[in-house]
Amino acid sequence: MVHEKNISKAVETDQYVQFQKFERFFQDATLGIFQTTTEGCILRVNPALSTMFGYDSPQHLLFEIGDSAQALYADPVYRTEFLGQLKQAKSSCMQEIVFQRRDRSIFYGKITAWSVTDQQGHPRLLEGFIEDMTPFVEARAVLERKSAFQKTLSTVASRFINSSDFKEELRLGMSDVGQVSGVSRVSVFFFRSEAQTINQMHEWCAPGIPSQQGMFQDLRIEDFPWLKSRLLQGEEIQVLEVDSLPGDANAEQAILRKKGIISCLIYPLYIDQRLMGCVGFEDIRRTGAWQSEYQDLLSLFTQMVGNACARKEMQETMRQGEKLEAIGTLAGGIAHDFNNILAAVGNLALLALEDLPAESQAAKDLEQILRASDRGKELVGQILSFSRKDGARKKRLTFSSSVQEAVDLLHASLPSSINLDLDIRDSVSQVEADPVDIQKLIINLCTNARDALEQNEGRIEIKLEQRNIQTDECPVHHSLKPGPYVFLRVSDTGSGIPEAIHSKIFDPFYTTKAKGKGTGLGLAQVKRILEVNGADFVIKTALGEGTTFEVYWPCLPSASPAGPQHNTEEYPQGRGMILLAEDQKDVKDTTARFLQQQGYTVLAEANGRQAFHRFKSSPEDIDLLLTDLIMPEMNGKDLAIQLLKIKPDLPIIVCSGYNDQTSDHDLRSYGIQHVLAKPVDWRRLSKLIESLI
Repeated sequence: MVHEKNISKAVETDQYVQFQKFERFFQDATLGIFQTTTEGCILRVNPALSTMFGYDSPQHLLFEIGDSAQALYADPVYRTEFLGQLKQAKSSCMQEIVFQRRDRSIFYGKITAWSVTDQQGHPRLLEGFIEDMTPFVEARAVLERKSAFQKTLSTVASRFINSSDFKEELRLGMSDVGQVSGVSRVSVFFFRSEAQTINQMHEWCAPGIPSQQGMFQDLRIEDFPWLKSRLLQGEEIQVLEVDSLPGDANAEQAILRKKGIISCLIYPLYIDQRLMGCVGFEDIRRTGAWQSEYQDLLSLFTQMVGNACARKEMQETMRQGEKLEAIGTLAGGIAHDFNNILAAVGNLALLALEDLPAESQAAKDLEQILRASDRGKELVGQILSFSRKDGARKKRLTFSSSVQEAVDLLHASLPSSINLDLDIRDSVSQVEADPVDIQKLIINLCTNARDALEQNEGRIEIKLEQRNIQTDECPVHHSLKPGPYVFLRVSDTGSGIPEAIHSKIFDPFYTTKAKGKGTGLGLAQVKRILEVNGADFVIKTALGEGTTFEVYWPCLPSASPAGPQHNTEEYPQGRGMILLAEDQKDVKDTTARFLQQQGYTVLAEANGRQAFHRFKSSPEDIDLLLTDLIMPEMNGKDLAIQLLKIKPDLPIIVCSGYNDQTSDHDLRSYGIQHVLAKPVDWRRLSKLIESLI
């Protein structure tokens, strides 16, 4: 208090003017100003400081606090430490301290204070001011968190890119992100059976948080419509409080409560633009809005997981491609030799048949040999499909007609104890395909279904119709684009495919059949056919519940395909001289005999170099070159090139059982217009020679 007598004496003096200025500053300042005794008794505060601490007025603060200045500190230790630093300071002291308001909430303040001494230099009072630094401290904390988040994401991304162990890097990444964000759990879920079920495949828990991974195994996604609809729309789902979920999320609310979750964030997981699951970030300790920097971190982490999964799929595809390429190289070499053997067997059987009565037992035996040769040729054709990507004879056709032809063949191979149910719609649109591919597709799928039926008892169903795939169906149908498709479904009532071998069923030569019961080429052939024709498939299977293959084949605009052509003509007779180059003696001899029986003169040589010297001796006498492609000393391509230099108009036919380095297009670029695959169809060969000579 200032004595009235002293005040009156100070009127009109500079001292009074200065006092008035100080009072205006004290009352109007935005900084909190205070004066206390050295023992902590509050003597005076301004309105800004009382407001800062949550009091209505300075008088209100003085009345409630009294001498307990330490009540303004979040921890009394803060005041003790500050007074110690102030005592050591020569003038003023400044420090950031955590204060508490009247309602016990905290804020961050910067206090600046100094000692007021008496005439003897002893400290009597403390004066100073406090600035509320909460916005700056929080902003600084956000920047620090963002920096920590960015460092974490950089580390996680680097691991995903450089590591070959996807599961280990995912585990470490979940741990890093979980710790820096402070969540209770991080969970990665994947859909199975084309988004029919959802499974929790990976989990990280903070210290002291129990694992709940077993709760999310093979749950039907249809049982969670609220979650499903939002994931399919690509929404990021923020559950601020589980107890406040809407009424249509009862199923989701029940299982979240069972897991002890109070709030969570769920992000859809995309792999190559396909919705394959989701990533969940769970908190069992707090509710309320998730901070934006948390959301940014967790969203980016989810994208990284999706990219890592896509990279893992691509690496597996590349490894599979490398295996197929190696198998193709091996298969091509085997096929070349096997084709020569089949050609010799078939040719000799045909020649022998011409010398025998049709009703004789020997003739019937030879016909069996020819049928066996044809089966061998079909097997070689399957093997060769792994060693070359071209060669398919595609044309516009009605899918149902090829399916029906395959079904007619199947009836003979299925035991009577297996029911074959058909639902084939004649209105199915046309496709562009090799009819042989469609027949192989049906036969391989049905053979696989037959083998899955225990004791050859059960049912195989084939359904064929046209379907239109809509835009919202594409994410769960792999790479399908919206539009019309031929839909083929082959299902069985067999034992189903164990989950442990799902990734192997399309591997060439992988089989669960007993020794001698099959090569394992069937499903590998199916996958190859679908890939070559731009089709896609879905597999639905479970152990003990049978297997269903659903095929989606793109349609073409309707047009009437040409009907099958059957050649019943006799072998044509001809005249002329043919130079034959073939290194396999059996094939060379039988081919020469056949051509001679058709009226041709044949000069047969065992390799390209011998054939070249024979041609040089009398090029004008030779009307056509018939040569194998792969031969010692000089191959068929080089032989043809050399002969065309001497006689540019020479007709040339190249035959080969395997073409690993030279495609049909490459051969034609050298002037070789006619290429036949071994074993050669003699009727086709006869007609081709007749047209060229």
